Amino acid sequence: MRSHKYSSPPQLSLTNIEYKDTKFPLQVALAIVYQEDNFLLQLRDNIPTIAYPNCWGLFGGHVESEENPKQALKRELVEEINYKVSNPIKFRVYNEPNITRYLYSSPLTVAIEQLVLQEGVDFGLVPVNMIKQGQCYSPKTDQVHPIGKVHQAILLDFFEYNLKLKENIVITSTHT
Repeated sequence: MRSHKYSSPPQLSLTNIEYKDTKFPLQVALAIVYQEDNFLLQLRDNIPTIAYPNCWGLFGGHVESEENPKQALKRELVEEINYKVSNPIKFRVYNEPNITRYLYSSPLTVAIEQLVLQEGVDFGLVPVNMIKQGQCYSPKTDQVHPIGKVHQAILLDFFEYNLKLKENIVITSTHT
């Protein structure tokens, strides 16, 4: 049996956004929501004071003081797209000096038409090749927008991790 040594999460950098009156490290919970080989992304509002304005990114947000990251993720998904995720799976925690990102994955178990966008400009299921290219078209704005660098790095890490898992399962099953 061949085993893979999983690499540590890549270092991600905080944007140049100033977080006034915020305790550091800032804690956020983010969702990698997928349906087959497509990933649910949000086109963020074009507001200069938010992280990754006018870019595609993952759904999620700040962890409030009275909640744990999983609770925050569930709350954010209801607030942002009216989606109740039942059992998100912890993927990774990315720790940096000013921010801790808690990443969870979950399949999208409803048709995208059942989601109600309540935050952001647009949303959609984005295929892997567009994520790798780092940009995606928005029908609502009729423009191509970049995928936030940190969100793209997280998704690429997720793809690599799952590819290694699949390889390990195949290798293990052929040698048993």
